[in-house]
Amino acid sequence: MDNDLKVQGKLMVWLEIFAPSAKENSKAIHADNEPNSSSCIRCLKIPKAHITKFCRKPYKWIRFVTGCIAGSTGMLYWKDGEEVDYDADLTPGDTNVCFVIDPAERERAFPLDPDLANAHVTTGATSTRRADFRDKLRERDGATCVVTRMPAELCEASHLISHNKGDEYIDVLTRNRGRDPDNADHIDDIDDCRNGLYLYMSLHRQLGSRGIGFLVTPNLAMSSNDMNPEWDADQPKCIFHDFRGTLDPSPAFALPVYRLSHPHNQPIRVPVGRNDWPPRVLFDAVYTSVIMKYFFHKEFVEFVNAHWKDRYTQNEAIHTRSDRDKANEDAASKK
Repeated sequence: MDNDLKVQGKLMVWLEIFAPSAKENSKAIHADNEPNSSSCIRCLKIPKAHITKFCRKPYKWIRFVTGCIAGSTGMLYWKDGEEVDYDADLTPGDTNVCFVIDPAERERAFPLDPDLANAHVTTGATSTRRADFRDKLRERDGATCVVTRMPAELCEASHLISHNKGDEYIDVLTRNRGRDPDNADHIDDIDDCRNGLYLYMSLHRQLGSRGIGFLVTPNLAMSSNDMNPEWDADQPKCIFHDFRGTLDPSPAFALPVYRLSHPHNQPIRVPVGRNDWPPRVLFDAVYTSVIMKYFFHKEFVEFVNAHWKDRYTQNEAIHTRSDRDKANEDAASKK
């Protein structure tokens, strides 16, 4: 997966995005039409040398990540309007691509909250709710870390969406970014065990500081064998990605003992019986919040904070939620 490590240059990812009240049609991208902040803003700036450390199909990964940030499906286009070849390798030099939202998904777009990338490590449980959260995770995950299999005495109950975000926040996030037509991925309790993993203490801290993430495949842009050619395309995987250890050149992160406790690009253990396992919507939100931490462009952050920030509260989310329900109903009727 490191075959393109010497590819130089940066990939600037533009994102088609609109204010919540905007109703104009999406604008096409043409060779004589520079991307502009009214419809297409700069979202990510990623050194190409980093991209293939996380997926052997770089443009599929970019499409997935940007779609998760937008909260909708879409396609990647070059400046001349040609769609990207998702199986292509990276080429040297600085390049620009733009993620254009699928017109059928325009109403369900709900951009990622940039503040989700802010570090916050949950301390040990003291309340009854938090103690119950810990006990349920320990039982569900077999009293061992789902990544390293470290024993319970070395593990912590870890929130995917930080505990300090609260019930209202996770309610709005899962209602508006979930894709289950029956809303089975909706969570309204921050201490619901579906919002957690049982992790080795070091990983617990790194999850809180957004140094690690979990990539679920297959997804709307990638199959599982895009990550590993030996895996079946439709075989469900939840893959551990160590962003801190992979992107930081410190020699300590190259030591075998570190790699044993941070198995980058390896699938985690998923317990049998997944009714109380975290839904994809949470894994995707956390994963892309890590991407935002390392590669965000301030233009995206400023736009979302100006136009979407209040949508992460209940009252402002009501209208958006009704649009989401309608989109889910329309999708279900077409099946």
